[in-house]
Amino acid sequence: KVNLVGLLETKIKSNKFENIVNKMFSGWNNINNLGEHYNGRIWISWRPDYYKIQPKMRTAQVITCEITYVPLKLQFMLSRVYAHNTREERKELWETLVQLSSNCQKPWLILGDFNSVLKMEDRMGGNPVAWSEVVDFQNCVDTCGLIELLQQGQKYTWNDRNGDHRLFSKIDWMFINEIWLNTM
Repeated sequence: KVNLVGLLETKIKSNKFENIVNKMFSGWNNINNLGEHYNGRIWISWRPDYYKIQPKMRTAQVITCEITYVPLKLQFMLSRVYAHNTREERKELWETLVQLSSNCQKPWLILGDFNSVLKMEDRMGGNPVAWSEVVDFQNCVDTCGLIELLQQGQKYTWNDRNGDHRLFSKIDWMFINEIWLNTM
């Protein structure tokens, strides 16, 4: 049974949010980043009998919350990411995550669409990955002390073009901090 949902790239304007969320998640609590981005790129919805969620930071690219899973009284931080498409715009996200990590004393889960590859082998087809494409993301992951959670299923989570020119990239990521590793 699903009790907590994070949606990305909803493209729902603020005047339609309440109507849609009431149809999809009746009786649930919700937060979004419509105040930070006109398309409300990130939604988090949850059943209040299972979770208590306190938003800590909202930007156009990330929502970070303190979460308590009520049945087990587990507390952790969650950052739901939907990064901008350009390297320059993502720099703000990397700075935000570094700032959050410096103050985080709880288990922390960071997941979403980072719109960036992390390593050279995270793209297949097209031009080879340039160091400049990965350096900012790698520095952020290293500075924050994040540990990649391995995912099952398809390695590449995004593709473009057709036929012989098809391009595949891994741009969806899940990370935890060391506190999560040691306590959850």
